Amino acid sequence: MKRKRKTQAERREETRKLVLAAAAGVFAKRGFHATSLDAVAGEAGFSRGAVYYNSADKDELFLELLDRRCAERAQDLRTALDEVVAERTRPVSGTLGMEPEQLDVVIDSLGTGLSAHHMLHGPQAVPPDLFSKALALLVDGIAERAGAVPQPQEA
Repeated sequence: MKRKRKTQAERREETRKLVLAAAAGVFAKRGFHATSLDAVAGEAGFSRGAVYYNSADKDELFLELLDRRCAERAQDLRTALDEVVAERTRPVSGTLGMEPEQLDVVIDSLGTGLSAHHMLHGPQAVPPDLFSKALALLVDGIAERAGAVPQPQEA
């Protein structure tokens, strides 16, 4: 059976994905300042030129990774928040004193800040589970304030 040959656009997109994955790994291991585009190229198995073709510089590469991470976190947050909201009958804005969109901004900013701190200072600075722990605190607080979590009864 004959294999379908990839188009130039498909090969370019595949290379871009591999470069971004390699960059994410190198930034996570070394932190922003200790990462070089040569190290990213080596990790990806491409020439430095392939890395430059996909990104003007290290800053642009970092910012794209940060944007992607934030988008993933925002989707996770929307899903988690939707589950909490679905468990209640009262509107979020009346219970929390802010609109759901404003809460999205607050939670997204937390994720953005932690992601940036992790990528700038390396994995030792921000443990992998810190975002989920902070998010759990927020969600628990939201649920408690909304009356969705039963409070322990005093004896």
